[in-house]
Formats: sequence, C-alpha cells, structure tokens
Amino acid sequence: DGGSPSPAAVTHATEEGCPCEGCEDALSELIAIIRSSGQDPVTQLSGYLITEDPTYLPEGVSSRGVSARGIARRVGRDKLLATLIELYLNSCTDLE
Repeated sequence: DGGSPSPAAVTHATEEGCPCEGCEDALSELIAIIRSSGQDPVTQLSGYLITEDPTYLPEGVSSRGVSARGIARRVGRDKLLATLIELYLNSCTDLE
C-alpha cells in the first residue's frame, strides 16, 4: 500500500506480537476525533477496519492538528485492529 509506518513512528512493544508502542494513544486520539465529529466510533472504525476505506473516518483534526485519516494511515489497519483486540482481551479477566 506504500503507507508503511517508519520505525521511528511505530515500533513493536514486545516480540510477542503485541501492538506497536503508541498505538493505544493513536487509537484514543482517533476515537476522540470521530466522537467530536458527531459520529459513532464503533460504526466508523469497524467500517474502516473491514474495508480500509478512509472515507469512514472524518476529515476532522485533533487538538494537535493531526487528522483521523492521517493517524489511521500512519499506524495502519493491522496494528489498529491488533490494539483493539489486545485491549479487549486484557479487559476480560476470566480468560485462562
């Protein structure tokens, strides 16, 4: 896709396949931008993650001047999805 993140922008937190360092913050910022545009983060993120169509993400920007589409492009769909899964699984205390 030509939009691979640079090692300086995104690095793996561990060798166990955990999401990249900073992905959780990027995801939080992405969700905040979607909410501030009046859209539902679940609907918009799931649409983007399934189709990789950036039009699911608003054109709005964060307080730092970063666009939702820019965040998604920088981090990448695979790492966003891995972060969501890891956060979900970590929130489930009965997994063993």
